[in-house]
Parts: sequence; structure tokens; C-alpha cells
Amino acid sequence: MRITISTKWVLTASLALNVFLATVLVVVYSPHRPPLPDVARIAERIAETLPAADAAILREIVALRAPEIDLSNHVARSVPDRVRAELGKEEFDPNALRPLFAEFAASHQRMDEALAGLVIEAATRMSPEGRAALARWRPPPPPPGFGGNPPPPPPGFEGNPPPPPPPGG
Repeated sequence: MRITISTKWVLTASLALNVFLATVLVVVYSPHRPPLPDVARIAERIAETLPAADAAILREIVALRAPEIDLSNHVARSVPDRVRAELGKEEFDPNALRPLFAEFAASHQRMDEALAGLVIEAATRMSPEGRAALARWRPPPPPPGFGGNPPPPPPGFEGNPPPPPPPGG
């Protein structure tokens, strides 16, 4: 089968458009999911399963690192509203979205690095028993409906307009 250059271009453009639309949908609809518990609350659940000395270590490290993690999470959660605002402007500027997506990615990167640092530092200072308990810990299951059903549309979203009435009807 011979594919012409124009067909290759159409396939590439279609793929790029699909990736773009998927990204927009993820960013636009992600705020409608239940918020994740903050790092201090998760750490406290974990600390309850640890030996007392190891729980104290975890609480100390979380107290030092939680503000950075929470700030990055706050920044990441603010981006979808700002993306929606840009998409809703009458004079759309695609270049205004680039820094927002970059900020979103950077905040997630900072949060991931801070969480990794927290776990590594805590595990380094914990006893073997504490590390074993940490390795066994599993988060509770997600609340019913979380991730299984699509999120509700945002307030004021009308969806697709109804089809026009049939001619002569």
C-alpha cells in the first residue's frame, strides 16, 4: 500500500489533535474529582502502623516537607481553572496556554521530588521494622465512584446543542 505525503500529514495532524484534546479534557475535568488527602493526613495514617520511634521520625520529616508538597499541589490544582479561563476568552491565544501547562508539569515534578525525598529520608532513618511496616502499608481503597464514572460536567456546561428540527416539521 502506498501512502502519499498528504495522507501521512493528515494522520500526523489527526494524532496531534487527539493528543491535544485528550490533554485538555484531563486538565479541564480533573478538578471535579475528589481532592486527595493532604500529605500530613496520609503520613499520620502510616505513622499509626509504625513503631513509636519510627512514627516520630516520619512525623518530623513530614512537618519539614509538607509545606513544599502542599504548595506544589495547590499550584497544580489552580492550573485547570486558569486553562479554562484562557480557553473561554473570545480572543484565544494558544501561546497563553504553554506556560500554564509548563507550570502544571513543573509543580507535579516538584511534588514528586519532594515526596520521593520524604520517603527516602524517612526510610534511611527508620529501623528495619519501621521500613518493613512502611513497605506493607497500602492506602485505603478509593471512595465509591472515584475513577469509575466520568465526572459530572462543570456548572453551566450545556453540552452539545440539540439537533435542529426536521425540515417542514
